[in-house]
Amino acid sequence: MLNTVSKQKMDDMSRVLIPKKMRKMLDIDERDNLSVTYDPKFNTIVLQKAESEAGRCDAIKSLDDYGRVVLNKGFRKRVGWMFVEEGDTIGISVCLWTSTLTLSVYAKYNPKCIFCDNPETITKIKDAHVCKYCAKTIAKTIA
Repeated sequence: MLNTVSKQKMDDMSRVLIPKKMRKMLDIDERDNLSVTYDPKFNTIVLQKAESEAGRCDAIKSLDDYGRVVLNKGFRKRVGWMFVEEGDTIGISVCLWTSTLTLSVYAKYNPKCIFCDNPETITKIKDAHVCKYCAKTIAKTIA
């Protein structure tokens, strides 16, 4: 198996659990240091076991005793993940070819008005999402 995927929630202390199965595949133990690199092209965070010479990376993060890595708010803001909040689902995938873990954010569902793309004051009519303004305009047109 070349790739393995897992979904984990970021807890209220900004920690993401790296499943033991994934850590074992890459020979990563609790308390190991990981080099952290942000990939803006795919909006992902790539984790790799840090060697003695970390080379070029955005940060070095340590796993805690339970195999969690902290992605605190300051770090998330620095790498462009400021929209990621505690409780959001993070996808974790392992690539054995490159010996890396890749973290990606599962898209949040934010319905928008089918007419004007306004995400505020949405009402669902049948299977369509319509904002308050467009609903009033439609009602005036029909009346």
